[in-house]
Amino acid sequence: MAKSMRFAMYIYMLNITHQGPCIEHRAATSDWMGNIRPTYIKRVAFELIARFPESFTQDFEANKLMVGRLTDTKYISLRNRVAGYITCRMRKKKD
Repeated sequence: MAKSMRFAMYIYMLNITHQGPCIEHRAATSDWMGNIRPTYIKRVAFELIARFPESFTQDFEANKLMVGRLTDTKYISLRNRVAGYITCRMRKKKD
């Protein structure tokens, strides 16, 4: 298949107009689209939630402190990403 044909099919599949994705497309995809996180962040988060379920809440700042106390993460960004994922899971659990 020619390169221009693949690009045309890609544009058609995304339902893009000259102004960007149409409103219907954004509304249809917003229910299942989300942040993609690496497996190691999810693995640590699930392990912490399984071991200490009462320690985590829907508050990011509190979860950030708990992740810092319960793990020996060397990098602050990794701690924040794990705490953010835990916060997201706690909020979904509530709903």
